[in-house]
Amino acid sequence: MKSKHASFSRRDFLAGTAVTAAALAAASSRPLFAQAGGDKKLGWVLVGIGSLSKGQLLPAFAKTKNCKLVGIVTGHPQENAGLAAQHGFPASSIYTYETYEKLKDNPDVDVIYIVLPNDMHKEYVVRGSKLGKHVFCEKPMANSPADCQIMIDAMKASGKKFMIGYRMQYDTATKAAIEVVRDPAFGPIKQIFAECNANRVNDDPAKVWRINKPQSGGGALMDMGIYALQATRYLSGDEPAQVQAFTYTTPGIKAFTNIEETISINLKFKKGAIAQVVSSYGFASHRARVEGNRGGLFLEPLMNYSGNKVFRVRGNQLTEVPYVPQDHFATEMDHFADCVINNKEPKTTGEEGLRDMKIIAAAYESAATGKVIELG
Repeated sequence: MKSKHASFSRRDFLAGTAVTAAALAAASSRPLFAQAGGDKKLGWVLVGIGSLSKGQLLPAFAKTKNCKLVGIVTGHPQENAGLAAQHGFPASSIYTYETYEKLKDNPDVDVIYIVLPNDMHKEYVVRGSKLGKHVFCEKPMANSPADCQIMIDAMKASGKKFMIGYRMQYDTATKAAIEVVRDPAFGPIKQIFAECNANRVNDDPAKVWRINKPQSGGGALMDMGIYALQATRYLSGDEPAQVQAFTYTTPGIKAFTNIEETISINLKFKKGAIAQVVSSYGFASHRARVEGNRGGLFLEPLMNYSGNKVFRVRGNQLTEVPYVPQDHFATEMDHFADCVINNKEPKTTGEEGLRDMKIIAAAYESAATGKVIELG
């Protein structure tokens, strides 16, 4: 059936997005995420000083309430030596992967943050679980459900907190979108479309680990597609029961020698909603759409580090949903600090990462076999 919102052009969509200052002021008066009280700051160590750490995580510490950087683990200690002075920790707190276990003897370290290629997550979480520290791991959690379970078991045995860095679940735009679709006036969710893509056509697999399957575990789905998959899950508030997937890779492109370029996944959710997840390394864009039986919701852009937009459709009226921007990384780190300080369960646990990897594994199985995969 053709959507009742199909008459909106992209120009109409963008033209109807004015938000009043009064609406933003009202939104800013509402607390969006609880943070740990007082001035206590947990000491964090970043394991892996690549582009994400340098571009996003290091600056985010200055925006946190309860976190501070107290060390790094890097394969290039000389290159990153200046970070000690910049962030106020001693040069002795610059570790290598060979001296990783010495974190156990540093009383300033409360949290180990794993920011490594996907295939290294399991090793450094398991090793970290033996050091008496809490562990925070970037997404995707690992390259297989079996590895995810090993990580969960190791952290449970340690008695320490464990969280996966699903930053979009801590984005205040995401929170605003979820509030809209949970409103009874939105009506039951019938359909979700989400796509997250990046252009890696000209990348070299020898230099970019994200397109090297042994390191990444797959192609676009393991990097960008997991954001779209997550969006269908947190927007629906439900879990898929069936998965059907198709892949396509343009012949002759070096970047896609052993990974999928594009994947399309059909999901049937337990409560009846259907969803489509699309992810490609052939072009760059990201957006999502939710259709309820009494309204719609658009998110575009969906997963920028800042500036994401949420729009609600009611009949012929399209309005932008206000929210108060916050740094995704600072917000999720403060959430974990709150959980550690106040002994609470993190929002995005290892089990959350495992659920994604089970769906991803099913999608790859479906694409390879042509079958619809049932999820338990």
